[in-house]
Amino acid sequence: MNIEQQDLAEEMAKKLKDYRQSEGLNPKKENILKWVAQFSEENRLLILEEMIHIFEQRYLCENELDRFLNGLISNTNLTKNNPNFWEEASLLQIQKNGKSQELMNEKFKQIIKQEKNIDISINDLTKKHFIHLDDFLFTGNRLKTDLIDWLKTAPKDASLDIIYIAYYKNGQYHANQELGTENPNNIKITFWRLEELENNPNCQNVSEVLWPSEKCLTNPDVLAYLKTQGTNYILRDTNQIANAHCGKTIFSSETNRAILEEEFTLAGLNIISKINEIDRKKWKPLGISSFAGFGFGALLFSYRNCPNNTPLAFWWGDWNGNSIWYPLFQRKTYPK
Repeated sequence: MNIEQQDLAEEMAKKLKDYRQSEGLNPKKENILKWVAQFSEENRLLILEEMIHIFEQRYLCENELDRFLNGLISNTNLTKNNPNFWEEASLLQIQKNGKSQELMNEKFKQIIKQEKNIDISINDLTKKHFIHLDDFLFTGNRLKTDLIDWLKTAPKDASLDIIYIAYYKNGQYHANQELGTENPNNIKITFWRLEELENNPNCQNVSEVLWPSEKCLTNPDVLAYLKTQGTNYILRDTNQIANAHCGKTIFSSETNRAILEEEFTLAGLNIISKINEIDRKKWKPLGISSFAGFGFGALLFSYRNCPNNTPLAFWWGDWNGNSIWYPLFQRKTYPK
């Protein structure tokens, strides 16, 4: 292990210092070095460098969340300059799995009480305006699951603002389309976000996900895995030219992106190969996804938890002797 790796691990640890900090689970230098040592020796330095580059853009610390929530109060696009907007609105707290919405609502209630002396209500069906707050949207499946039942009981002709810190464009598009067909009470639905992340099929080379290309087909483990995925998966076309509607890439270079895609895919396949055969089929190396292929490949992280739409190599296992994999982040799971 060289000095440069140690310095980079220290730099990464500083960036991730508030990850589950109250539980003592923020990755320290020694955790990071043990994690990265599981990858190919020749690529360990690059993985540390590239992930620091990505964390600078896509790791949400608690202070950033607080600034985002504070900014909502005075956002005139949202409130339409209505001085009574927050008194006339109700937060929704209908998330069936996870705690992100509950945490954001709790924080927002405290902020708006302090700033406006308003006790904003939650799930108050006497209101005509509703706010659905959450941190990230990946596939959109959770949002659809949470909202479809609520839309059936919501007051007729009410309005609903769905607010995220960041959402992936493809997931938001499909969620919006489906919610539009499950809206019997004619609720006016508007999406808001601070960041819009690219993962559309026509923007593959500037997408903000790990999306392996045909170059991976030279690996026998990859080929064996793809045989289990049918024929509907899409490999990244490195010759595709992004159109004017595409976002910007978060990778420092195509070369570094391809190395991350290979390393995290192979690490994920290694993890899956050690899972019992009955459970093996439901896991994908690059994270939870309902589509065929390698998985979602998200590169979006929060101080409160590591999303399971990110590659398995970030969060599978624990620091307490798990023999399958030593993770960077210890992920909190919730009962369903």
